[in-house]
Amino acid sequence: MLMDLDRHRLCVELRRLEWAEQLDERVIEEIAEAARWMEFVPGQVIIDLDSEANHVYFVVAGRLDGSLFDRLGKEIHRDNFRRGSVAGLFSMLLPERSRLRLEAVEPTTVIHLGLDDLLRLTAKHRDFQLAIFRAAANLVKRLMLVDRELPKPAVVSVVHHSDASRPLTGRLTQRLHDLGESPCMAGDD
Repeated sequence: MLMDLDRHRLCVELRRLEWAEQLDERVIEEIAEAARWMEFVPGQVIIDLDSEANHVYFVVAGRLDGSLFDRLGKEIHRDNFRRGSVAGLFSMLLPERSRLRLEAVEPTTVIHLGLDDLLRLTAKHRDFQLAIFRAAANLVKRLMLVDRELPKPAVVSVVHHSDASRPLTGRLTQRLHDLGESPCMAGDD
């Protein structure tokens, strides 16, 4: 019974991920049967540098921080993986050991799938194969266009119409800080 509940939960979460929206119900169920549900605590390392990466991780909730290193061990790129992201796809497919270090930044839930299952399912289901190719293309696009993105807004303002909305500002500031931003807050107090 527990396995049926886990499979049902995996199906529900897979359907909610943008890359899987176009997949047939039968495909979702087969992915759920092969996949596993995992939860990570902040600071937990999912893929370590120079390890053998043999799983792909579909982020359901939370945030993972990925650092890419060159052959000399110098960090050359850092990225965050949030809900809907696919992490470890290229590390899993490359023949050499991982150049990626993937760590949970906050409580994070993922669906993970092994290489053999990924290859079997993509060979069997063309729509899943296309979804994985699109996920890979989006990763490459993010890397290639990283400097061409529009700048983030420098100022965000919140106008309070009542005291009931004032706690929002503190929570927003804390969340921005958790995401690595350096917020500065000015108020009327």
